[in-house]
Amino acid sequence: GLLASFATLWLAPRLAGFNARHPHIHVELMPSVQLADVNGGEVDLAIRYGKGGWPKVLARRFMGETLTPVCSPAFKAQGIHKGPLLMAKSVQPFEWIDWSALNGIDLAPYPSVMLHDYNIVVEAAVGGQGIAMGRQHLIERRLKEGALVEAFDTPPFTNEIGYWLVTPDRPPSHAAECFAHWLDEIVDA
Repeated sequence: GLLASFATLWLAPRLAGFNARHPHIHVELMPSVQLADVNGGEVDLAIRYGKGGWPKVLARRFMGETLTPVCSPAFKAQGIHKGPLLMAKSVQPFEWIDWSALNGIDLAPYPSVMLHDYNIVVEAAVGGQGIAMGRQHLIERRLKEGALVEAFDTPPFTNEIGYWLVTPDRPPSHAAECFAHWLDEIVDA
């Protein structure tokens, strides 16, 4: 179980390396917006984005994230004061909540648009539809191309938000262990 955006934008391009090393382990990416039932044995492991603290599972943050609101250059040129803020469906928009608290910016005047997942949020921001919370690991290429720019003059921030490897609260399977080791290697590389 993992985020569709993380699967397509970060994990999938790197997966060939794991497959070459462990040809006997079949990796099935099951991107979903809902949290997979890790404890119930539905999956060996999941990758979740957030701050941790999920019940009944073991969670270890393997990669942090740096966040900053972004939009298209054209959208910024026409003025960002009206929003809207583009968000991926989640229990609460903790990225925006943390950002506004950190910078003392009131989000109440900004309308928000809920989209199905973060991939769609990025595409909508590139298309000039509003302001997205930019997750650096996932939008690096878009920033380099100039398709997205920083929306506000606030510094990028990092906190406990990041990508977590979530496993059942029992000894891991051999496959899950191999995958966890490989993840740590490519993150540190």
